[in-house]
Amino acid sequence: MVANLTFTPITNIVADFSDASKINSILYELIEKHGNELVKGGGKRTDWSFAIDNKDGIEELDLLFEWIEGLIPRIAFLFAVGHGDNEYDSQILGFNPNSFEICESWGIHYNRGEGVWFHNHFPYNISFVYYVKTPEGSSPLILDNEEMFLEEGQIVFFLGHQFHCVEKNNVDGRCIIAGNLLYNPK
Repeated sequence: MVANLTFTPITNIVADFSDASKINSILYELIEKHGNELVKGGGKRTDWSFAIDNKDGIEELDLLFEWIEGLIPRIAFLFAVGHGDNEYDSQILGFNPNSFEICESWGIHYNRGEGVWFHNHFPYNISFVYYVKTPEGSSPLILDNEEMFLEEGQIVFFLGHQFHCVEKNNVDGRCIIAGNLLYNPK
């Protein structure tokens, strides 16, 4: 019997995209132009999935999603193991961390007074939010009742069942790309 051991699970993982300054202005224009579905709270969501429906071959979306897809196996490993000391081994983990897939993604543009109500993305396994634009005074992401002030070019991954929201924004132009991952054991 193991006694007196404690484990603090990882609840979110943040990474920085080094090419953000090259693509974010194009992504912002795209989301602002196509954000025509209202979310509960007032933000405006795009009506097509960026990772799946990039039928126009927008290079900036391809660059971003290639980077995100490259992070996914390591992110899955970290959520499963809780630390980054070892390379992942699917035999030890009991699952293949390369089998997570982006199944949907969208952009949201928030102006002053707009946000999104508390919600989660269950039954999806992992969710993410990439920050395209965060003007000074932008509302934070509230994830499991903790405020997260992320910056342009950062992405946060979290488990799909975690509740999150964005309170009413104090400025115009807050902009993100969100998405969900599912495990597909091929």
